[in-house]
Amino acid sequence: MNDLQKILVPFDFSTRSTEALRAAANIARKYGAVIHLLHVVDSLAAKSVLRIKSGADTGDKDDLLQQTYINKRFDEALADLNLSEVSIERYSICGHPDIEILRAATVEDFDLIVMGTHGHRGFEHLVYGSVAEKIVRSAPCPVLVVKAPHYKFRMPGQKRLIKKEDIQ
Repeated sequence: MNDLQKILVPFDFSTRSTEALRAAANIARKYGAVIHLLHVVDSLAAKSVLRIKSGADTGDKDDLLQQTYINKRFDEALADLNLSEVSIERYSICGHPDIEILRAATVEDFDLIVMGTHGHRGFEHLVYGSVAEKIVRSAPCPVLVVKAPHYKFRMPGQKRLIKKEDIQ
């Protein structure tokens, strides 16, 4: 990882993706890399919401409103972080998050992907799957997964948290 120039950070405006952005910013400062924030609007969810809201497909007007909203959310998210020394480019696209993240990583030849994870398990993991897991399995470059800050590890089948003394 001596030649890090381009870092991809999938960004959904959650605490998890903000923590991933913080980690990516630290790496970018050290290596002088550029961070590329990518927000993927889930195409299935977006179309459903727009159809319910408007009753019809309004096309370009909704795309413009959506882009304006996303840019505002980017501005708000970045204003809360100290990223003055980091070069950041922002993108948003519509599609399936895992597919679009992998497409961007491949086409744009990123050196590293830094992303957050929900930490779902059991039924939630079965239903929602894990975008992070799909990216780790298929990415053309290294992937750094930043866990949710509130996530506490429990051994499967155990009710209490694992402590350091348990693993010595």
